[in-house]
Amino acid sequence: MLSIFSNQLADANVGLIGSSIFEHEMPSTTEQGVLIRATKDGIQVDPEIPDYYDFNLEIIVRAPTLEEGEQLTEAVQTTLISDKEQIITIEPEGQPIAKLNFVRPRKFPIVSSRTEGSGYEWTFDIHVNLASIKAA
Repeated sequence: MLSIFSNQLADANVGLIGSSIFEHEMPSTTEQGVLIRATKDGIQVDPEIPDYYDFNLEIIVRAPTLEEGEQLTEAVQTTLISDKEQIITIEPEGQPIAKLNFVRPRKFPIVSSRTEGSGYEWTFDIHVNLASIKAA
């Protein structure tokens, strides 16, 4: 599921998957990048409503300067946050895999200096509501 969001960031030229956009963990050597991971709550499932998910993701933005970090955080939020329904497809086939109902911010980003090396990190959560689409 995280690949939906990392692909959106890559498609918007926010970064490159594997070098500046990461899922689950970001190498400590990365000076500037974006990490997308599930919050500590995980992604809940409801057996009464199969293939429907309402969950939070944690986004961590890392940058060497405050200015660069603010710009990258803004680019991530502009790309991901939306109240418009979107059909997510697998390219190049165009096979629909999910209907993204909305992505909303849960809190303003919190900025802190890194304990390892130099630079800063911005942390914020987004609220995601989506339904997976099964292939016919």
